[in-house]
Amino acid sequence: METKRGYESDPIMRTRLWYALIVVVFAVFAIRLFYTQVIRYDHYKSLALSDQVREYDVLPERGAIYAQLNGKTIPLVLNQKRYTIFADPSIIKNVAETARAIAPLLAEDVSSVEDKLRTKRQSMLSCNVVSVLRQTKKS
Repeated sequence: METKRGYESDPIMRTRLWYALIVVVFAVFAIRLFYTQVIRYDHYKSLALSDQVREYDVLPERGAIYAQLNGKTIPLVLNQKRYTIFADPSIIKNVAETARAIAPLLAEDVSSVEDKLRTKRQSMLSCNVVSVLRQTKKS
């Protein structure tokens, strides 16, 4: 009787075949992993960031605070942008030029601003600019 020789009957040959098949599959996975993580890194990074990171501004609506006075509702706090100018008279060297520069912002005449800046008190001149800015935005 003739015996078959080959991978069907030889256990060592079958083991080597399975081993080669596992090595080939592992090599395919390793090459694909290298391609995905090293070569296509920037592509997948940008995809991930575009899905995960979104930047946008959330502008909350601040609530107004009201109080009751003699049955009437009066506002205590409103949502208004306010700008303030501070001027320390002890530091200002050219009072006339400074008064000419800030008088239009304060909607006052130059002489009254100059008088306030000439005071030798250590307190600062403080004025709100909100009404003037509203007028200039409407124009």
